Amino acid sequence: MKIKISFLIALVLLTLGCWLSAMGLFGARSPVWLLVLGIAAWLFISAMVWAARKMSAKVWIYTGLLTLVVLFLPTSMLVPYNLSPPLEVLGSLTFILIISFALIITAMLLNSSLSLYKEWQNAGAGEDENSQTQRKHTGRTAAIALVLSALLLAKILHNLYWFTLWDNTDDSLGYIWLIIPVLAALFSSVILLITLPGRTKVASILYLVIIPGLMILVSARAQRVDFRQLTVERAEQVSQALEIYYSQEGRYP
Repeated sequence: MKIKISFLIALVLLTLGCWLSAMGLFGARSPVWLLVLGIAAWLFISAMVWAARKMSAKVWIYTGLLTLVVLFLPTSMLVPYNLSPPLEVLGSLTFILIISFALIITAMLLNSSLSLYKEWQNAGAGEDENSQTQRKHTGRTAAIALVLSALLLAKILHNLYWFTLWDNTDDSLGYIWLIIPVLAALFSSVILLITLPGRTKVASILYLVIIPGLMILVSARAQRVDFRQLTVERAEQVSQALEIYYSQEGRYP
């Protein structure tokens, strides 16, 4: 009963959050959007809860590794430069959606890790050899999922920092870009609240508080950077590297 009430409250909050975000981004004020977004939020959460419960930790680990590889790709491969203004906004939105997707995968890895840790705890220590082998495997998988979740989060924040810094070089939208990632964190925390066992549900609250807080801190730090001075420093580094190459090879590359 408590889970159903929590699910209902979370669904209402998510629907209102999506509606307010749609108003801010697209000017969608029609109440019809409430119904549309409510259905979409319910379908998405239901699908992710099913996936979190049915898919094995290995599936999420492989998905997390693939997502990490994508995040390490040069930004120019994900969002081409020198686009016209409408396409430039679309490219930036695509990059933000990739970050938001990575946040959800991070939550799924955390869910797998904590669920496996609960299994590892309940397995006990005084069982036969096969059970002990299985227990060690469970603990190892939980540790891998947790480490990969942390790596994904670190790379998400790193990419968000440089995206915000790049956005400041033109007509900056500032914190508006954080709306979608914060909604992704909200969705993820609801999924964690529903799927995590016992006391580990507290991780859902921590996820909701810590992740948006870190994104805001990173974005604020990036917006305080003088990108012009950073460009000058990088140009000097390139110039010095060219001179060193010339002194060693007798020619410029």
